[in-house]
Amino acid sequence: MYAEVVSFMPPVAARTSPPRIRLIRAAVGNTIRLIPVQDVICLEAADKYVTVVTATGESQVRMPLRELATRLDGIELLQIHRSVLVNAARMVSATRDELGHYNLTLRGLEKTVKVSRAFSHLFRPMYTVPRAGHWPSQVRQRPTAAPCPGESGSWRACSLPVRTLP
Repeated sequence: MYAEVVSFMPPVAARTSPPRIRLIRAAVGNTIRLIPVQDVICLEAADKYVTVVTATGESQVRMPLRELATRLDGIELLQIHRSVLVNAARMVSATRDELGHYNLTLRGLEKTVKVSRAFSHLFRPMYTVPRAGHWPSQVRQRPTAAPCPGESGSWRACSLPVRTLP
């Protein structure tokens, strides 16, 4: 019986790969806009719809954000919020405010897009400039040995020699 059921099923490759999208068909009122994937600036999910933002305007698609993102062909999307994906090729800069939150400037979009704290690590600098008086020659490192037994377990509580950078 199992063999009979399996014989009617399509091959696994045919079941698991939905067609790739190169042209998004999005609704704007009574009109259907045809948007090339390269024109997408960002995708914003709200309820059952995904808003496709381009330089010429916004359109809505009734498809889950995750499914739309995986099916788009020829575009690299970067998640910056639980419900927002941006086109990596359209990113210009990330600006940090006084509270430490990042705002992303995208080419072709006048407003900035807020980056959630969960994804802010993607925009932190690759290096940090040491504060005045804290250059590597003045920074102490952890000791080469394990913490002292019987102490609090902190390496600072131990009186072991400390290596310094040259």
